[in-house]
Amino acid sequence: MNLSHLTPNKITIRYLGLTSLGLLLAQLLFGFIQIRWRYYQRVENLTTKMQDLSQEIRIISQDSQLKLDDGTLERLMKQSSMRRDLLYSIIVNEQREPVVSYLNQQNPTIATALSQLEQDKLESKLEKLSQQPQVREIRQPIISSGKSLGEVRIAYTLESL
Repeated sequence: MNLSHLTPNKITIRYLGLTSLGLLLAQLLFGFIQIRWRYYQRVENLTTKMQDLSQEIRIISQDSQLKLDDGTLERLMKQSSMRRDLLYSIIVNEQREPVVSYLNQQNPTIATALSQLEQDKLESKLEKLSQQPQVREIRQPIISSGKSLGEVRIAYTLESL
């Protein structure tokens, strides 16, 4: 390539332009990576909070056989369900029948799902809701003295992230 027709000024401008373009592309790439990393951090934090909540409800449910009545469990679940990301929390017995449940009907995701599935049983509504792409479900078994008493189910959405 013959560079004799280019003046030093044109070479400098071309070099600065290409260098600026390279730096801009690198900055965009790093920005994208940082946005994705923050998103995954928020998902991980939300998942950890929901797992902690399900463990807390599970532990209290184990003790409910001795001390607490269903009203106490229901109040606890309602208080813990005040988070906007939480869709529902439910305790089912060993026959998979709901003992205590709280559905966050203020959340648009669950309100839409419940209105579309009015005739279905609660179990099938929750099953269809948990199959949505932005919904995650956590299940914790309730075991007392080596005997299974049921499980705690908590579903949350990633839409607000």
